[in-house]
Amino acid sequence: MTPTWLPHNLAPLWAMSELELLRGLVMGEAEGEPFAGKCAVADVVVNRVLLAEEKRVTWWGHTLHEVALKPHQFSCFYSDWRARKDAIFAGVRLDPTPACKESDRAARHALDRLAGLDGNGDRSFGATHYFAPKVVRPTWARNMTKLVTVGGHDFYREGA
Repeated sequence: MTPTWLPHNLAPLWAMSELELLRGLVMGEAEGEPFAGKCAVADVVVNRVLLAEEKRVTWWGHTLHEVALKPHQFSCFYSDWRARKDAIFAGVRLDPTPACKESDRAARHALDRLAGLDGNGDRSFGATHYFAPKVVRPTWARNMTKLVTVGGHDFYREGA
């Protein structure tokens, strides 16, 4: 059942598999990034789910779907939806483009981490947030520790 907090335009994403959803998110957030950047974005989503599993932070939700689709957490689903929806659905469908193939690999690596099959590590170094520094620095970043820059994104974690 689709949660009441999910906007109507995002409801089709709720019914997708974790792989489809994460692949679409990676395409929406990091389509033009290098492979490591795509992996780091996927790792942020998984880090939030893992924190919920450890019962350390549950605000974002408890499942990959809840974390990925939580209101106003990932700009491709909210503020950039109109501009990014074609890229998101290209990722969901796994169009035969290099960016989609890389997004698929990044999503699979992150889901392996979530399943405890970690063979490639966390490319975000434990980050729970990121943003593109070419954009105005968000107010939430003031109280966080920058962990790493990967591609066009800076990755952060509270209290790191």
